Order: sequence, then structure tokens, then C-alpha cells
Amino acid sequence: MSLKQQKALATGKIISDLCAKFVPHTPFSDLQDQFDLLLYRRRAELETGRSSEARGIVLIGR
Repeated sequence: MSLKQQKALATGKIISDLCAKFVPHTPFSDLQDQFDLLLYRRRAELETGRSSEARGIVLIGR
């Protein structure tokens, strides 16, 4: 098993353990919706090679 696969498996186990201990509630649903929106936006940026979180300096002149 590759290192990447081992990390994915370990991450999956951690997430599974956390989900088993978590009790859903209304504020969580709202936060989950907001997180999903940010996640979809980020994945779209990655697919197009863009990043709204990039920092840089713009120089305009002649």
C-alpha cells in the first residue's frame, strides 16, 4: 500500500470515529451547508487552475 493510500485510510478512520461520536443539531446543518458551498467553490477553482485565496501584488503603469 502506498503512503498516499495509507494516509487516506487513516484519515477515513478518524472521520468515521468522529462521525460516530457526533450528534447532529440545527446550527451544524447550517454550518455544513456553508462548508459544502466553500468546498464546491474550491474544487471548481482547482479544476480551472484558479485560486481566490492567492496573494500577490499588481503593478499597473507604463
